[in-house]
Amino acid sequence: MKTQRTRKKSFNLSLASFRRNANGATRLAAFLVGLAFLGSPIVEATVEKGAKLQGSKLQDDTSLLRFTTHKAIKWSSADFDPSTYEHPTGNPTRLKFKAAGDYFISLTAPIVEGPNGNNGKRSQQEFVIAKNGTVLDVGAARSTYIRHDSGHGESSGHTAVLLRGISANDYIEIMTKRVH
Repeated sequence: MKTQRTRKKSFNLSLASFRRNANGATRLAAFLVGLAFLGSPIVEATVEKGAKLQGSKLQDDTSLLRFTTHKAIKWSSADFDPSTYEHPTGNPTRLKFKAAGDYFISLTAPIVEGPNGNNGKRSQQEFVIAKNGTVLDVGAARSTYIRHDSGHGESSGHTAVLLRGISANDYIEIMTKRVH
């Protein structure tokens, strides 16, 4: 285990990435996702060759999801193996790869409706992976439908995908937009 820390439950976007080594075995980081029983802390760990990023704002420092063009998630927290990844402070939306290989990407994106409940209109958010600025045709999360009625005001987007053929110095961003 590379690092370990204790923290309280959070509802930020989370991205996990793990590198596949040269012999073809994917190295997965331990994601200890648990339920908070009686206020107990959640223990999290990032292992060697792993990365975990969290953010609750977009590239323009907004957090409202009412736009129809893709905007990148701005990662405010990054825990990663510095021999494999880089999270440039000048580009806080990016996770840069230092080593070529295949990488497993997992995204969990919880969404909670805003104070006006989207004026009762149904909504759906899309999350996609962009490599070097180009949206990929794999790994889109579109399971975020919110009815905004009868207490249905939360949802989440999820994806898990193996990105093959990542080159050293490639970077990815998670982008989102309203689709309904």
